[in-house]
Amino acid sequence: MINNAPIRDSLPVETTAGGLMRALWGTSWTNWFALAASLLQDIQRTGTTANRPTTGLYIGKFYFDTTLGHAIHYDGADWVDGQGNVV
Repeated sequence: MINNAPIRDSLPVETTAGGLMRALWGTSWTNWFALAASLLQDIQRTGTTANRPTTGLYIGKFYFDTTLGHAIHYDGADWVDGQGNVV
């Protein structure tokens, strides 16, 4: 879960020459968005066999392998299919 999101009303803004308001992202917002982006990127893992992730692996990590045409997951040592076969 993403916790401790900065409060919207605490975000400082500036007015541009054109009269538009632009947020001035502080460190807390920058860190929060970086965390959110990494979590969302991790959720949407799809690609070829050659592009399987090699970092940030954990047991149960999901990946849809478009070369194989089906989902696989990481078992702590290998990528395996739904029947437990190493792929």
